[in-house]
Amino acid sequence: MSFEDFTTYVEVDPNAHISVATNVITFTGLARNESAYVYKDAGVDHFNGDFTHLIDAIYTSVTGTDVLGNWALGNDIGELFLLHSAGKNALIVFRSEASGVNANDYLRENDGGTLYTSSYVDTLSPQNRYYKIKRDENVGTYGTIYLYIYSDAARTNLLSTLSIALHTSKKDYRYIYAVQSYNDGNAGAGTGRNENLDLQEAAGTVIPVFMNQYRQRSA
Repeated sequence: MSFEDFTTYVEVDPNAHISVATNVITFTGLARNESAYVYKDAGVDHFNGDFTHLIDAIYTSVTGTDVLGNWALGNDIGELFLLHSAGKNALIVFRSEASGVNANDYLRENDGGTLYTSSYVDTLSPQNRYYKIKRDENVGTYGTIYLYIYSDAARTNLLSTLSIALHTSKKDYRYIYAVQSYNDGNAGAGTGRNENLDLQEAAGTVIPVFMNQYRQRSA
């Protein structure tokens, strides 16, 4: 495994609720009334074709009802609610939970102004979830996105598999997000961390922005 170095990512965090270390992003009281996120520009159309990504999502506490993005690919920069509401294209994994009740894990495709969602009713104990996200462009007209939800870091205990048959076109993406707030004006907040993001790419395949003009699409 080769985990992403989050210190090379861009942190947008106006209220200082996020702390970035090499392989771990810790969020403390990250709320639904702020715009905060950590992302990387991998280069235009970098995420094309099939891929499989891994990330660990650890929640330690929540107040109110929190919504928080654990992983996303997109072609625009912003927090999760903006990508949802502004007609952007994106693939997103996020979690919503309320203190003392069940939570939901979500897989979502933003296809322009239309949202397609698959969800799993989770439980709060334990709060650790280990995700595998896979896109297979050979399944369906425009490919299919899958979310495998595990309760253990070895990914041997599968809790649920979510899937969405993708719409409109086969889309490539530029930005990867390792955490996003959901700024819809509510006051729910979450504390925890996202860690060990593994893009399962060969070293050096994320092309710096200034080299984009030399990048060629894979056949």
